Amino acid sequence: MEKVYPLKQAAALFLPGWGVASLRTEIRKGRLRVHRIAGKFGVTESDIREMVEKCREDQKDPTFISESERDEIQHGSLSTERMRSARAAVNESLRTLKDVSKRT
Repeated sequence: MEKVYPLKQAAALFLPGWGVASLRTEIRKGRLRVHRIAGKFGVTESDIREMVEKCREDQKDPTFISESERDEIQHGSLSTERMRSARAAVNESLRTLKDVSKRT
């Protein structure tokens, strides 16, 4: 059976520079499996390794970016212009709704 470490000790041993708050965040996100003993959380070295793998898998692999994503990355101003246009359309819709509301 693998040794179970309290979160503070596990952070110091296996992830220097990380704190208990970071491990609790990963627990909340479901990426770190924990053992609850006497109302306290503990993790094994295998649990930490598994979490690191899950975090690595969550990142996008840049070799699998779609054409539209690649265009947005290369032409940031184009995506910014789309956002401005969308925001302007929403604002115009809101103005129209406000005008209609005043008449009632």
